[in-house]
Amino acid sequence: MTLHVTSAPARPTDRRRWSVHLIETNARAREDTPELQLLAIFDVLDDLFRRGDANARVFVEALATIVERGALSVENTEIQDDFRLLLDALILEAQFTDGAELASSWRLLLSGVISKTVQGDQDAALRGKRMGGDLVSRHRALTAPLFLDGPPALDTDDYIDLDVDHDLDSGHDVAS
Repeated sequence: MTLHVTSAPARPTDRRRWSVHLIETNARAREDTPELQLLAIFDVLDDLFRRGDANARVFVEALATIVERGALSVENTEIQDDFRLLLDALILEAQFTDGAELASSWRLLLSGVISKTVQGDQDAALRGKRMGGDLVSRHRALTAPLFLDGPPALDTDDYIDLDVDHDLDSGHDVAS
């Protein structure tokens, strides 16, 4: 899928909004469900990390600044808040179990991917997506059908009759 990138703005605060918008727009365009859109974030990051154009460099430099300076600068706190809002929205839309735990784990995973990429690991986003798949599986909402009136009646004609009787006294199967 083609990565849609608009020109990076000049002001740092505008770059922050641009970065989060870029990831959200592309992740949502790639997949139909919030669960898959969460995983698509790693595809978007991978595409950005592998591009050589000026916009991708601005994006990676912004992420590198976050890693180098830590989370304490005002701009870094704001971009983390924006990413947190994006992740929280997708997690809420997907109706995951224990969404707060998943969100915390997802942010930790994203931080690791960004850190490893800045250090030169070209495949960090791809590995992050695999790990994200494990997180999604662990926190996926229960989708089993609920039987409000009890389980459906079983049709005994669906069972295979092996013509074997069980001798209750001896505990052994005996052929009929």
